[in-house]
Amino acid sequence: MDIKLSWLAGIVEGEGCFSLVKGGKTKNYFSVFVSITNTDLIMLNECQSIIKEAIGIPSKIVKRKKVIPNRKLRYDIHIQGFEKCLKFIEVILPFMKTQKKLQAELLGQFLKRRLFIRNSGRKGWKAEYTSEDTKFLEAMKSLKSMTESVETERSLSHVDKVTVRAARIIEGADSSRNDLGAYLN
Repeated sequence: MDIKLSWLAGIVEGEGCFSLVKGGKTKNYFSVFVSITNTDLIMLNECQSIIKEAIGIPSKIVKRKKVIPNRKLRYDIHIQGFEKCLKFIEVILPFMKTQKKLQAELLGQFLKRRLFIRNSGRKGWKAEYTSEDTKFLEAMKSLKSMTESVETERSLSHVDKVTVRAARIIEGADSSRNDLGAYLN
């Protein structure tokens, strides 16, 4: 099973997306999802099979609504919901090797925090989002934009800058932690 999860991790790192977005008309809730986008439906079916068998969570494959002329149809695998996304991250994370691992770790920390709040009885899902939650959103956006730069540069020093920048953003959320690695563990 490790071989299949390693393969899936490689696909996720190349074609996947870890997303945290504010939603609703008043932007008063957060939505999370993990997606894998590709034109190869056979590959996505294999991904979906591994996700179900190895991780035990359902996913769905959807055809992209926006069709770009002279391009192949694109399909997405969507995993939605706090518990499902966290389970996916926890299983796939040990197999990830690239800078996208930072996004997965950060989203995992956000999910653990919100699930703790929900499960501790403090208003459940109705517990208001705080500035700390917003800092996670800012850090995710920052990591995504920096990851795009890293993919073209591929230099270790730039990866270190990504880590330091994300840590600085998060420090405002929890000043007792000094670096991203400590915050994410």
